Amino acid sequence: MRHLPNEIFFLIFHYLNLKPENNGRRPPSSRRFHALSQLLLVCRTWYHVFLAQVYLSLEVDNPQRRLYRLARLLLENPGLASFVQRLWTGGYEIDIAPTNDIEDKDVFLDPDDDGLLDNPHTRPFHDILIRAIPERKERRRWQRDLIRGLPDAWIAVLFFLVPNLRFFKLDHSIGPKMWSTLILSRIATVAVDFPFRPLQFLEEVFVSENSPFATRSHLDFIPFLHFPAMRSFFGHSLTDRPEEDYPQPCPALLPPRRSSGITRLVLSYIHGRSSILRYITACANLQVFKYEHTDDHSTGFFPVWSPQHLYQALETQKHSLQGLYVGYWDFKRESFAEVYRLITFRPGFWGFGSLVEFTHLREIDIPVVFFLEFLGGVPALDLLDKLPSSVEKLCLSEILDRDIDIVVSALCAMVSSRDQFPRLQVIEVCLLGLFPGERNGEWFVLVRAAFAALQGMCNVAGVELRYSSYRASRPKVWPALEKRLFAPVA
Repeated sequence: MRHLPNEIFFLIFHYLNLKPENNGRRPPSSRRFHALSQLLLVCRTWYHVFLAQVYLSLEVDNPQRRLYRLARLLLENPGLASFVQRLWTGGYEIDIAPTNDIEDKDVFLDPDDDGLLDNPHTRPFHDILIRAIPERKERRRWQRDLIRGLPDAWIAVLFFLVPNLRFFKLDHSIGPKMWSTLILSRIATVAVDFPFRPLQFLEEVFVSENSPFATRSHLDFIPFLHFPAMRSFFGHSLTDRPEEDYPQPCPALLPPRRSSGITRLVLSYIHGRSSILRYITACANLQVFKYEHTDDHSTGFFPVWSPQHLYQALETQKHSLQGLYVGYWDFKRESFAEVYRLITFRPGFWGFGSLVEFTHLREIDIPVVFFLEFLGGVPALDLLDKLPSSVEKLCLSEILDRDIDIVVSALCAMVSSRDQFPRLQVIEVCLLGLFPGERNGEWFVLVRAAFAALQGMCNVAGVELRYSSYRASRPKVWPALEKRLFAPVA
């Protein structure tokens, strides 16, 4: 065994790491980490081979009870902390009750109480706290929340303990969240006097939620756009919020225009209007962009959203954008009735604009209503003036049955203009109201018949025609494009 190359050991490690349980699911992170850590006890050779691999990726699936212990472990073992490249703080619910590591008498300390300085839970981190927040009163508020066990306060500490972090995933929930944003903004603007600049190798951030009512302001994560190595950002359940309403001073809320190195931006289940689009205009060379809007009242209520705002922001990326995915999370027929009314009376407000000048755009997935024009109250669709010649895959989504004829006509004109679209390989039509179980039903037979002319032209031109159902059943990314543009974190 001792003469086997390390590559063989790594294959064993990855097999154990990905091995499912009897129910076919991957085991929870706590059991998986415990099992993998047992490899370190086999012999000295295995310890040296697997140590960095075991601590490469850490998942904290119960942050409220484990973040403190993780922070102590990383603080007391900087060698282990240097191995950590991927960190996931799983879903948490805000609760001021003491955890197993914190005594009842420490929970409700006043920030002016000198007992905070001698608290055994914050004393080891005293140097980090002073460097991060020199202001005494503000720092003591942070110490108080650390003693109370608030996950957001401990996440802010972790930013200083993982110097080689490349991937960070946060599942947020309901409750106060201020320390992570404040510390992020101070790090991003180099306002922290620290031996090294934290998060300088951070490449990918994934922000999600674990509650239907848990939303975060888009301003909370704008500081990530300042970090030089950032290449990918995923934000779910974010809401628009004006800067003047933000309760906490944050100097990194306004990144310079077109300065971020992010090339992949996914904004999912987003509610707002135009402020959140600063994520787009902050990018220097955005390559893949996905945006899903929602009118869900639980995230706030903005009754009028204009795709024109989105288009204006995307115009800053026409020189680099390769993949574009835009849609509504919860678009229904009733929503389209309102959209038709808006287009009829305010066409300039709703219109998305032409993509002809986006000369690198390969894959487009967009609701057909974005391209509709109303002449005398009658919808019309002309894709020849809307799409770039570089397009390889086109998906028109949210197609109503009453719009099938104009969609077929526009797509036939596009396929017949093969010289204008020489790279076109796939056309996908997504019909609103077509569910997976209905693909062999009578209604779907009628749909196939309605697209028969287009199918014949596609067969002759060598273009694949696909039918897909409602958005929730369709893939969320483009595997081919993702494989070309992005490699996993090493």
